[in-house]
Amino acid sequence: RDYSGIEVPMPEFDQEKALEEALEEIVNRFVSYDPVERAADDGDLVVLEYSSGENGEPRRAVVVIGRENMGPGFDEMLPGLSSGDSFSAAMEFPGMEEPPKATSFRVVEVREPKRPDLNDEFARSAGGFDSMEQLREKVLENILEKYRAERRAYAEASVIDSILAANVFEVPKFMVDNLSSDYVKRLEEDDPSPETLEGIRELAERKVREFLLLRQIAIKEAI
Repeated sequence: RDYSGIEVPMPEFDQEKALEEALEEIVNRFVSYDPVERAADDGDLVVLEYSSGENGEPRRAVVVIGRENMGPGFDEMLPGLSSGDSFSAAMEFPGMEEPPKATSFRVVEVREPKRPDLNDEFARSAGGFDSMEQLREKVLENILEKYRAERRAYAEASVIDSILAANVFEVPKFMVDNLSSDYVKRLEEDDPSPETLEGIRELAERKVREFLLLRQIAIKEAI
C-alpha cells in the first residue's frame, strides 16, 4: 500500500557554487610552490627533516599546512616556524600499545603556493581547451551529468524508504538466512564479530523485504 503518488523533496542545488568548487579543485592540482625566506603560514608547503629507524638516518617529509596529511594537530605546530627551526612531536596512532616517543623535526624549507590564473592559457595547459569558457562549459557539463545521476539515485532511495515504512511485515526466515550467508562469504573473514553479523542480518532482512515489495508492485502494475 501507499506506493503511488510519493512526493520526494529534493535538496537544493547551487549550480554556480558547484562550478566554482570544481574549478577550484582543478586549480589546486596546478598550484606550484616557490621557496620563501619567511615564517611558515597557512597553506604553505613545509619541507621537514627527521630521524627514523635504528640507524637514525635523516628522512624528509613534505607538509602542506591545513591538509593534515601528518595527522590531526600536527599542522598547528608549523605556522611561525622558519628554515632551520626545530621542534619535537610525539605522534600517536590507533592501536599503539606503548606511549609514543617524541620525534625531532627540523624545518628545511618553506615554500608558498603560487596559484595559476584562470585564463585561456590555463585552460589549454589544464585540459587542452581553446579558451577558459570552453573549460567552464565542459566542467559544468560533467557536474550536471553527475548531479542528474545522484538526483535519480536519491529519489529512488527515498521512494523505497517510504514504501518500506508503509509496509511492515515479517519476511521469510530462510530468505534472510540465505542472503546473510551470502553477505558473510563476501566479507572473506574467518570470524566476523557479533556486531558485524547483526548488521549483516539487518541489511539482509531489509533487502529481502525490498525485493518482495518491489516484485509485488511490478506484478500489480504489470511492469
